[in-house]
Amino acid sequence: MLDPLLNIAIFIIWWWMALLALLPVGVRRVEQGDIDLGHDAGAPQKPLMLKKALWAAGAAVILWALTATCIWFDPFHIRD
Repeated sequence: MLDPLLNIAIFIIWWWMALLALLPVGVRRVEQGDIDLGHDAGAPQKPLMLKKALWAAGAAVILWALTATCIWFDPFHIRD
């Protein structure tokens, strides 16, 4: 049985890795003429952070389940 804190830690690590992998997906830069004074020219027009966070959560659930299954059933006989 996995410790609950270990489960949470594994999920958080997978969530951050998935979020960082999803950050550049679908990013469009602001057009040159639309840049306001004081804004970065490389900033994304619509970062869609909520959508990416939800996708990362879904990916983290799947990856957490795979990790927990490998720890629980030990298919590679690491403990031997």
